[in-house]
Amino acid sequence: MQRMKIVFDVAKSKGYFIGDNPVEALKRGQALPKVQAIPEFCAQLAKRKSVSSKALAFLILAAGRKMGRV
Repeated sequence: MQRMKIVFDVAKSKGYFIGDNPVEALKRGQALPKVQAIPEFCAQLAKRKSVSSKALAFLILAAGRKMGRV
């Protein structure tokens, strides 16, 4: 998670990302309050056509696989 925080911090400093670092919300447990919300979130994400939404979907799947949940 530390790497993700660094990536968002760098993106924010260069103006590629606006807003609070979402990793901080993850650390506080506020990003997705329940694991059961992830499938619905991924379904909504799949409807989007942007590269960033595809990258986020890949990240979620890769993280889930590493944790043995997918």
